[in-house]
Amino acid sequence: MAVDAVAAPSLRRQVTGRGSQAIPLGVYRRQQLTAHLRLRLPLTVLAVAIYVVVGSPWALIQRLDTTAFGPAIPLSVIGPVLNPVEASSTAAPAVPGPAEVAHGSAYIGGIGDAALTNIEIAISFVDGAVIEPGEQLSFDDTAHTWDFNEDPIYEMGTATTTRGIIFMRGGGVCWVSTALWRAALAAGLRTDFRENHFGLVDQLGPGIDATNTLVIRNDASVPIIVSASLDDDERVQVSLLSDEPLDRTADVNGPWPVGGGTYAIHQDVTWADGRVTSSEFRSHYYW
Repeated sequence: MAVDAVAAPSLRRQVTGRGSQAIPLGVYRRQQLTAHLRLRLPLTVLAVAIYVVVGSPWALIQRLDTTAFGPAIPLSVIGPVLNPVEASSTAAPAVPGPAEVAHGSAYIGGIGDAALTNIEIAISFVDGAVIEPGEQLSFDDTAHTWDFNEDPIYEMGTATTTRGIIFMRGGGVCWVSTALWRAALAAGLRTDFRENHFGLVDQLGPGIDATNTLVIRNDASVPIIVSASLDDDERVQVSLLSDEPLDRTADVNGPWPVGGGTYAIHQDVTWADGRVTSSEFRSHYYW
């Protein structure tokens, strides 16, 4: 709140017990000078007397330093101790980050340049995605790989159909979706939707591959972060990270051939309360 420098005449008041403050200016100045000299004259006389008796005040200070307090400590010794930066600096406590709760990988050896480029693009979309408790992660939506309506940043690559190989935009991203699905299986997460390739892809193997039409669900009580990368060993690596351990462990068994070009795997989940649930995933390949 601002206050005016000069109050209005109606607000000015006399100080109680002092009477009027209006006196001639000459009288006021003489009173000020007298008060000033009256205070400083005794102090001046005392200072002169001390100087005459003991000599220079600096000599007195030096004698006190050497007798009462011992020899002076060099600045090079006390400097580091008194440095305010060093004295106040303390190592910040380490803040634990999210820990890996599951991991999946997919071998990419022998794929073409376009597929490799598409893999790197898909990784850039997926890496860092957060799946909140109860929420889904759709690979199509996250990596922008909707069937026949892919992001134009993707290049033309190979894909499988019931009759063989075709070229489509984004071919190759399934190496990322496969690694993601394998990590979700190892974490014991629920798979809401997954399709395998129409033809068997040698690098991915039978029964444990996933196309871009993959939807997983975080049915745990903590958020899960997706970490995706491409390493020097020609593998797509996907880790699922969380600040807390999940409330289950999982075992993935298979694949087993069940006839007619079909393979099966089982995901067995052991929950914290001792329950065990099992899910079967079948994959049929036309060639």
